Amino acid sequence: MGLARRARVKILYDGQDTGLSEKALSVSYTDNAEGKSDDVRVTLEDRDLKWIEGKNSLPEIGHELDLTIYLDHWNSDLDMQSYHAGKFAIDDITLSHGAAGTVTLGAVSMPADEGFNSVWRSETWNKVTLKQLAQEIMARYGMEKLFWYGEEQILEAVEQQNESDSAFLKNLCDKQGLCLKVYKTGLVIFDKRLYESRGFKYLFTRYDIESLIYNRTLFGTYTGGEVKYTKSGGKESEAKTIDVTVGTPERLLRLNQSVQDEEEARKLAIARVNEANEKAETVSLIVIPQTILYASDNFFLDRMGVVNGKYFTQSVTHNIGGGRYSCTVSGYKVFNRL
Repeated sequence: MGLARRARVKILYDGQDTGLSEKALSVSYTDNAEGKSDDVRVTLEDRDLKWIEGKNSLPEIGHELDLTIYLDHWNSDLDMQSYHAGKFAIDDITLSHGAAGTVTLGAVSMPADEGFNSVWRSETWNKVTLKQLAQEIMARYGMEKLFWYGEEQILEAVEQQNESDSAFLKNLCDKQGLCLKVYKTGLVIFDKRLYESRGFKYLFTRYDIESLIYNRTLFGTYTGGEVKYTKSGGKESEAKTIDVTVGTPERLLRLNQSVQDEEEARKLAIARVNEANEKAETVSLIVIPQTILYASDNFFLDRMGVVNGKYFTQSVTHNIGGGRYSCTVSGYKVFNRL
């Protein structure tokens, strides 16, 4: 008889093993491909009420949790898998006192320097790439790692107008059709088109899935986009309105937004239409995977009829408790982008 499968976690508090791992009743960790910070929720037992009664020091807001997931004997007696989910800043603490006490910690992945999200700046750059801008901003906060997967087109003029660096970078990436993911020590900036073109990393059939919700919709999806913007005529001529259209006219997404030129308008229209069309076919499923799953990977659904196809993973929530491990996976079917 083989050894029993077991899922467990290792939780460090400010880099130290303070016994939180042994007290963890459940852990839920959500890995997002882009747009939102990763987050973790840890429920700890407080059976003797020492935390609630103040006999033991509670973990504190702003301090760090470091989470690693282990899968022991997962596919065979010798199969030992591990996944370092990362470092998270505690931003929420809930105490519960019933038949037994519990403490639930909520934490998010974000730079150690809060100025990335909270300090508003105004600055201008000329003839710079988005990658160079990202590197300059990261240096302010001691963020060392930039993973870049996209073009490095030179931007003639870029203006940050009373925005946080976080919001500024996100808006720039959106305009360029790129995705931004923020970690505590760095950034990932990537073109989804490149990620979607890769093969699939996971294959699921109906026998691998505990539950599935599939949705197909036409509402809020588009065949093309239109951006109108005003271009200054200078001292000797009047300003004029420029109209840039991409795709086909059956269902146009109309945008009225400030852009520098026609190329930026075209990129913006393409990015917004593609983003909207990600909801055309979506799926959410619960699986007990054979290996660790990651957001931004592709997976394939097979022997599922109309649901069959390749999907991009938008988020994975890892659920660990009582030695059991499952994942809730959300994604959209890969489609032909503009």
